[in-house]
Amino acid sequence: MRVAYNIYLGCSVIAIGLLIKHIPAILQLLASPSPSPIRNIEKQSPQVLTENSKMQKALFVTEIGKPMVLDSRPIPTPKEGQVLIKITATMILPHDTYARDFGLFIAHKLPYIVGNNLAGIVQSYGPNTSHQYPIDSHIFGFAGVNNPVPDEAGLQQYATLDLPATGAVPASLTDDQLVTLPVNAVTSFIALFHPTSGFGLPDPTVETKEKSSSGSDPAAGSIVIIGAGTHVGKLAIQFAKLAGVAKIIGVASVSRSKELEQAGASHVVDRHLPIAEIVAQVHAAAGGANNVTRVYDCRSSTMDLDVALLPVDVPSLFLSLRPIDEGTEKAIKETKPKAGAKLVMGTSEGLGAMQEGFWKELPKWAEKGIVGFPEVRIVKGLDEAEVNGGLDAYRDQSAGKGVVVHPNA
Repeated sequence: MRVAYNIYLGCSVIAIGLLIKHIPAILQLLASPSPSPIRNIEKQSPQVLTENSKMQKALFVTEIGKPMVLDSRPIPTPKEGQVLIKITATMILPHDTYARDFGLFIAHKLPYIVGNNLAGIVQSYGPNTSHQYPIDSHIFGFAGVNNPVPDEAGLQQYATLDLPATGAVPASLTDDQLVTLPVNAVTSFIALFHPTSGFGLPDPTVETKEKSSSGSDPAAGSIVIIGAGTHVGKLAIQFAKLAGVAKIIGVASVSRSKELEQAGASHVVDRHLPIAEIVAQVHAAAGGANNVTRVYDCRSSTMDLDVALLPVDVPSLFLSLRPIDEGTEKAIKETKPKAGAKLVMGTSEGLGAMQEGFWKELPKWAEKGIVGFPEVRIVKGLDEAEVNGGLDAYRDQSAGKGVVVHPNA
């Protein structure tokens, strides 16, 4: 089994950092005797099974490194602040492959279910919870990754969601479209707009005429997006356009140039060029090296290009979806002393004060075409072979499209 998977489509944005950060712990878990498959699934649930309990089908990771298996578990009961949905669509992502094959997030709580992008039909609410959406309406949301039991996971027929991490599916769009957004949209939104975890551009969900102390527009200037052809990168382009960034420079395959320019890129530089040539073209597009003060890397396996792009003489910030390794930290300190570097982790709670506005506006942006959707392949039902095959395709770098599963089909 290969340890390094390609970050296909830029979708593993909530997992890459934690995967590398916790490799020693994961390896220790894998070195221990593997837990035997647990078919008595109710042992993982906080609910008490009775003869009247309603059951549902689900795909479980029961052993790390083995295919998921179909079994059953109780339909979860929503807690205060939660909503229960009948899942119509869940998008599996490369980090779900990490979970199945390496135990990312789940090794200590098997059997478990993966899937963080969910869409479905509102069934009921937890106690003391306002009915934010009508019963039978369609919503989408971001399932948490740290839950001890898989009540919020996607590869089952019903799931709960925390209401603050949900949005309404517009009548003009489909669940299959909106379910592609949560992980990637949250991540790129944090990268561009979070005041401490990102570039700190003005939050587009809040009306503001904010100017810097020099009187300039904080959204002016340029942003460089490496891996602009990935879904998370393309969303970053669209958010940068929404923010009014003057020069949006994407580094991607030139075959994607027209598509990325339509999304909002002012320039597209061929990622297959030598690093020195990419740097020269990016600096020229930005109007000089000192204008490259924001670099967002959505894809690279190394950080040589990121460091090379940063200016020497002015403050700048480099954001990555991978942890900043010691070699990169040393290179920045020695060659670009005014630059900073941060890991971006995409979780809905990570939006902080922006969370409410984000989930309110995201469906509107989708409806207006401000943010777009990737092409996907639909898997009907919780088919063991098909869904495991989708995760295998991410692992083997052969997935031409993202995979959306319809658990109730």
